[in-house]
Amino acid sequence: MKNKFRMISLLLVVLLACLPLFPAAASDGTITGQFVFGQSFTLKTGQAMNGNLVVFGGSATIEKGATVNGNVVVFGGSLTVDGVINQDAVIFGGTG
Repeated sequence: MKNKFRMISLLLVVLLACLPLFPAAASDGTITGQFVFGQSFTLKTGQAMNGNLVVFGGSATIEKGATVNGNVVVFGGSLTVDGVINQDAVIFGGTG
């Protein structure tokens, strides 16, 4: 029971720490890292993301011609990659 409480507490701390992250796009269309909770995210053709993409309970799509210069982590959702991820892609409890 204590381990379950600790895991839930850790997850809540991580979620609260990531809440202030909002998508920001530079004038050239480059997006900084993003945290998405309970929604889908699509990095469109021609866009680039500098930083990590973390998705909880939603889907992530990296279209052809899009680039993520960081890691992609999906918890409880799906990941579709037709573009480029320059680091690691990890899926927990979902499909890729």
